[in-house]
Amino acid sequence: MAKKKKSEDFASKNIVFNLDNLERKLLKYHPSTREVEIKTQGEKGVQRIPFAHVPKEIKEIIRPL
Repeated sequence: MAKKKKSEDFASKNIVFNLDNLERKLLKYHPSTREVEIKTQGEKGVQRIPFAHVPKEIKEIIRPL
């Protein structure tokens, strides 16, 4: 069985980006599932979206291996 990689926490870095005309904040990156956790400004709860849906400038910050 493959070894699970630990998720990377980006909540303290305050990385904010626009996606679908909404301001979103990057919280965590999960390398084992290639998903990111984001929080939309003004809404409750956290969403998980695929890494491929994140803007290019944010992907450069995360730099998955």
